[in-house]
Amino acid sequence: MITYGHERFIKEAINSVLSQNYDGIIELIISNDCSPDNTEEIIFSIIDNHDKNSNIKINYLRPSKNLGIKGNFLWALSHVKTPYVSFCEGDDYWTDTEKLKKQIEVFEKKSYLDLCATNTGFYFQNADSWNRKVIGSKNFPIHLDFKQFIWDRGYMAPCSWMIKTKSLNEILKEFIPALDISYYIYANFLVKSSVHFINEETCVYRILEESASRSKNIFNLITREMDLYETECYLLDKNRSIGIDLYDFSELKRRHIYVLCELILQIKDNLEFDRVIHQIKSNKPDILIEVHRELKRRTKLKFKIREILKKIKRRLKSFIIKEKPIETDL
Repeated sequence: MITYGHERFIKEAINSVLSQNYDGIIELIISNDCSPDNTEEIIFSIIDNHDKNSNIKINYLRPSKNLGIKGNFLWALSHVKTPYVSFCEGDDYWTDTEKLKKQIEVFEKKSYLDLCATNTGFYFQNADSWNRKVIGSKNFPIHLDFKQFIWDRGYMAPCSWMIKTKSLNEILKEFIPALDISYYIYANFLVKSSVHFINEETCVYRILEESASRSKNIFNLITREMDLYETECYLLDKNRSIGIDLYDFSELKRRHIYVLCELILQIKDNLEFDRVIHQIKSNKPDILIEVHRELKRRTKLKFKIREILKKIKRRLKSFIIKEKPIETDL
């Protein structure tokens, strides 16, 4: 459980893990990334009142400096000694008291699996509204195929996962994305066909107005888009043996250019525009050239559309003028 500034949510998150009905030993690792609020005080209060004879042990970590989401995740993961690991960030929570038990049972029956996911509910914090069993809906299909997951930019909520610790450590030795580690993890296990899905809601993903994966800041969105594209290119290149070809790479690049253009067109501030362009140029100058071409193409297209609309309007005007009213003897 990684946490930062979750004083409003951390108690619910921790208690949802402590309520798990499982006979084996559970170690709850809480890594607090130097929260500036009362998150730590709330955690200490729960630890002080926790039954020391419980089968659920709490291991509290606090790094000496702020590590960021990625750093804090890897720091917490480095302390995992159990054969399986599950995730529940400090603003999410589990709703099924037998979540871990059900997933362990799946692994015991199917030893070839690396990841077991479940269905998830979405709670929209600001609107105080729910979406139940989101995975499997039109917007969030169940992804068990690698290529489809990449093309759809799929999402399978990490708070629902249980993963073999050894398998997770192995794929993180190869490559670690700058931002969205969960996307990379899930895609990797899809390649191996080692993912299982339980269609039962066991947890809730809390959607906040501003977060790492959901932001209104254009600069943050572009940064995340560039990171996703780099991760996707790495995954396609690594897995050419499963039928990845040059067409797949070109389609991926085309989508990336499209998304960047859509985001750039939303910028209204000149300083933010300069910052975004500098960011793209610094990381991917070839991509900036493609973005420039695409925006020019769109501008010409808009001009053509305007000209066509003017012609249609003129034709309609002339048609109305030429058409005479029908005379009658009435």
